Amino acid sequence: MKANEIITDVMTSVNAQIRHRIGVVKKQLAIAIDIEDNEMQQICNAQIKILERIEKDLIQVEMNSKISYMGINND
Repeated sequence: MKANEIITDVMTSVNAQIRHRIGVVKKQLAIAIDIEDNEMQQICNAQIKILERIEKDLIQVEMNSKISYMGINND
């Protein structure tokens, strides 16, 4: 397995975890909206923003990693 393939597999796994966590928080947000809990709504919205930001930052990390390992031959 080449370095680029390893990086891609790891990033796919991490992104799946983030997407799962965003889904859980969105369910919590829906409950908070239903029970009109403003504080919990704010917390959930903040969590969603943070997870989305991490997801975007990881795209940059993945690109940088692939560029760094372009010259390495791991056959």
